Amino acid sequence: MFPLQRNRRLRTNESIRSLVRETSLSPQDFMLPMFVTEGKDVKVAIPSIPEIYRHSLDNTIKEVKEAWDLGIKAVNIYVKISDHLKDNKGVEVLNKDGLMQQTIRAIKDAVPEMIVMPDVALDPYSIYGHDGIIENGQLLMILMLMP
Repeated sequence: MFPLQRNRRLRTNESIRSLVRETSLSPQDFMLPMFVTEGKDVKVAIPSIPEIYRHSLDNTIKEVKEAWDLGIKAVNIYVKISDHLKDNKGVEVLNKDGLMQQTIRAIKDAVPEMIVMPDVALDPYSIYGHDGIIENGQLLMILMLMP
């Protein structure tokens, strides 16, 4: 029968035991992606991600509070802004009262200790759905907004 000998060196003290024991996950090890849309009391299915929804800000705050109560300490925010706010340069991203900015403020007001990681790419604000500026069918540059 294998093993013929059971080495005890991996159990000699707590430091070694904790290093080699099974990985354990808890809710605080996860980040919850949240998809936010404009409006009130909105819950819209995302067809490309089954059983996942875009929520209005009021429902997003409820979800954030529930996540916190379950032990989830971080959220990743993705917004869907109205088409009339989109342009080739993503100017709406600079709006201090834009959906992303409102969402971050509301989450921090509701659950101050929640870690909020916003999607800082330009694609939600672009008429082309791209992270860069397009001119004459060519990608001029890719913009990543850093806080």
